Amino acid sequence: MGSCENIPFHGELQKIRLIANNMGYGPLPAPDEEVEQRLTMTREGKVWLSRYSFHDTMRNRLMSRKQFSVDSRCVESLFKQISTHFAENELIGMATDVPIWNLELFNTTGEVFRYTGPMLRKFHPFLDVISDKLRLLLEKEHLFAFDGEP
Repeated sequence: MGSCENIPFHGELQKIRLIANNMGYGPLPAPDEEVEQRLTMTREGKVWLSRYSFHDTMRNRLMSRKQFSVDSRCVESLFKQISTHFAENELIGMATDVPIWNLELFNTTGEVFRYTGPMLRKFHPFLDVISDKLRLLLEKEHLFAFDGEP
């Protein structure tokens, strides 16, 4: 299994893992404020969502962990859009002092492709669309996704 960072995705997308960390530069969040979400989704429609709250500067505290399923046909359509986008070798620009997302794309041959970007609405319009689709598909209106704008 290989690992690749910031290179074009290739192959058939099998699974995604998105970690959205809503902490940026500035005052510390209130204790127990939600600051991170970890989403894993497979092509078959299996979904795992973990939510973390601020505990202290060294670690966050697990708030909830849920496993559920969604329509695999909808996931297939979403995965096609994601894989096509990240196959185009478009560099994700960065912004400083803002929350970030980390994405891992797993193809069917076991390769892992990693990307990082700022969690800002309107910074990358395609990822705003994907964020909205994820919220709709998962029926989770408070999902940070790529834009942090639930």
